[in-house]
Amino acid sequence: MEVFPQWLKKLWFKWNVRTFVLVGLTFQVVLICFGGRRKYSRKLWIRIVVWCAYLAADSVANLALGAISNELVFCDSYSDSLNNFELKVFWAPFLLLHLGGPDTITAYALEDNELWLRHLLGLFSQTGLTVYVCLLAWTGSHLSVLTILMILVGFFKYGERTWVLWRASSGQLENFPSIKEENKLVGDKIISHVRKPEVPQESIVFVASRLIFFYMPSIVHAGRGEYLYETISDFLLEAPAEIISKLIEIELGFMYDLLYTKARVVYTPCILALRVMGFFLTCIVLVLFPLRVTQDYYYYYYYYDYSKVDVAITFALLVGAITTDLYAAFALLSSNWSTALLYPLTQKNSCYQAIAYCQKYFNKSPLPLWFNKISQFSLLRFCFGEKHVRFDCVLNHFPRVHEKLEKQESITYLEVTDTLKRHIIRKVQQKHKESLSQTQGVVLQGNIDDVLQKNSCSEELNPYKGRDIKQNIIVWHIATELCYYLEDAEAAGIVQSEQREISLHISQYMLSLFVIHPSMLSAKANVKLFEKTCSSDSKIYEGMSKAISLPIRKSDDFRKLYHGLRSYDQPTENPADCFTEGGNLIPAAVWLSLKLDDMSDNEMK
Repeated sequence: MEVFPQWLKKLWFKWNVRTFVLVGLTFQVVLICFGGRRKYSRKLWIRIVVWCAYLAADSVANLALGAISNELVFCDSYSDSLNNFELKVFWAPFLLLHLGGPDTITAYALEDNELWLRHLLGLFSQTGLTVYVCLLAWTGSHLSVLTILMILVGFFKYGERTWVLWRASSGQLENFPSIKEENKLVGDKIISHVRKPEVPQESIVFVASRLIFFYMPSIVHAGRGEYLYETISDFLLEAPAEIISKLIEIELGFMYDLLYTKARVVYTPCILALRVMGFFLTCIVLVLFPLRVTQDYYYYYYYYDYSKVDVAITFALLVGAITTDLYAAFALLSSNWSTALLYPLTQKNSCYQAIAYCQKYFNKSPLPLWFNKISQFSLLRFCFGEKHVRFDCVLNHFPRVHEKLEKQESITYLEVTDTLKRHIIRKVQQKHKESLSQTQGVVLQGNIDDVLQKNSCSEELNPYKGRDIKQNIIVWHIATELCYYLEDAEAAGIVQSEQREISLHISQYMLSLFVIHPSMLSAKANVKLFEKTCSSDSKIYEGMSKAISLPIRKSDDFRKLYHGLRSYDQPTENPADCFTEGGNLIPAAVWLSLKLDDMSDNEMK
C-alpha cells in the first residue's frame, strides 16, 4: 500500500524545484526587510522571523540545488521536458546568490562567524555542483551561455559572504586593527574634529568610525589597543556628555555592522568593483533572456517552448537579484560608513562634496541607531506579584521554558532620557579620573567599598563590604526600591526627584542584566541565589502571605508589601548571616534600607 498516491508524487516531482526556489527567494526578501531591524528593535516576532529565515535560507538553497541535480536522472534528452529542465538549470546560479545572503545579515550570533570554514567548503562544493549540473544540461544554446554568466555572479556573492565571516571571526578580530591602521590612528588628530564650538553630525560619525578601532581589541580580549586609548583619554574626560553619548550610539552601530553584516569588506575597492561587475552582468542577462524566450525557433532541431510558470519564476529571480543590488547600493550610500569615508575627502575635493550632498539627501530619514530603551526588572514584584505567561497550561510541562518566559514577561522597557545619559557619563568620567588604571570589571565589582568609605558610612554598613557583584546587585536593588517607594513626602521634596528616578532605573536595569543576560556582567550569575531569594517556600513568603493576599494582583497593593517587609522580623543583630549562609537576601536588603533611611534622617537634622 502506497503512503502517497501516484498523482501526488507526480505533482511534487513537477513542483518541488519551483517550490524550493520560490521559498528561498521569499526568505531572501524577509532577511533584506527585517535582517537589519534587530539593531534597533526588540520585538519578539522580528527576532523569531529573522532567526527562522536565517537558518532555513541556506538549507532551502541546498535542497533546491540537490533537487535540480536529481531531475537529471529522470530527464530524457529527447523528451519535451528538456526545454523546461534547461530553464531550471538556469535557476541554479541564483541559488548561489541566495547562499551569499543579503548585506543586512551574515551572522545571527557571534558563533556563526566561527563557521566560516564550513561556508568555504560549501562555496566550492555548491559551486562545483552548479557547474556539474550546467555541463550535464549543456546544449550550446544562448541560455547555457547566460547560465555561465550567472554562475560567476553567484560565486562572487557566496565568496563575499565567506570572506565576511572569516574577517569577523575571533581569530581575525584579534588582529584588528592592523599595524598600518594603528600607526594611522596615532598620527591622525581625529579628536580635533569634535573640539569645535559647533560639531556637525558628519564630524561625530567620522570620529566614531575611527574610535571603533580603539575599542574592538578590548571587546575580543586581545590585550591590544591600550596605548591607543591613551591618545583619546583626555578628550573623553573633558568632552560634553552629549557628544560622548552620540559617539557611543554611532560606535555601537558600527560594532554591530562589523560583527553581523558585510560592512567589514563591502567598502573595500575590490568588493565594490566585483559588485559593479556583477550588477552589470545580471542586467545583461535580464536584457538577453526575454529576447531568447519570446522567439520561437528551431535550434539543433529542438523546439523551445518554455512553461509560462517557469518563465515567470525566472523573471522573478532576475528582478529580485537586480533589486537586491540596487537596495544594497542605496543602503551603502546612505549609511554612516559612507558618511565617515566621505567626510575627510570633502575637505579637499569639490567633487566629493557633491557626492556627500547626495549622500546627505538619501539619508534624510535615517534609521534608529539602537533601541533607545533599557530593560527593567523588579525582584519584589517578580517574587510576590502575579505572573502572566501565555499558554501557561501547556508550558507547565516544560519547567525550564516556563521559568524563562516568566522572567521575560516580567521585563519592562524604559526610554533612555538625556538626563540618564548625562548622569551615567559624568559618573564614569568621575570614576575614571579617580583611577585611570581601573577597568570596567573592577569598577563594577569593587566600587561598593570605595563608595561606602568615601561617604563615611563604612562602619555603619560594614556587613555589606566585600560582597561579590551578584549579592551586591540583589541587595542594593531591593533596598533602593524600598527607599524609593516608602520615602515620605517631606524627604522626597528635599531629595532631587531626578536622582531618585535615576537610582531606581539603574538598579532595575542592573538586575535585569543579572537575571536575563548574566554573561554581560563581569561575574557569573548565581542562578541558585536568585531562585532562593524568590522562592515561594521561604519563611518570608509564608509570613507575608498571612498579612496580605499573595500573589499580589493590583499594583497599589505593593505598597502594603513594602511596609510589611519592613515590619517583618529582620536580622538586625547580624545581617551578614544572610550572605554567609547563602540564603534569602531579602532580610539583609530590608535592613540596609532601614539603615539608609536612618542616615538620611540624620543628614536632614
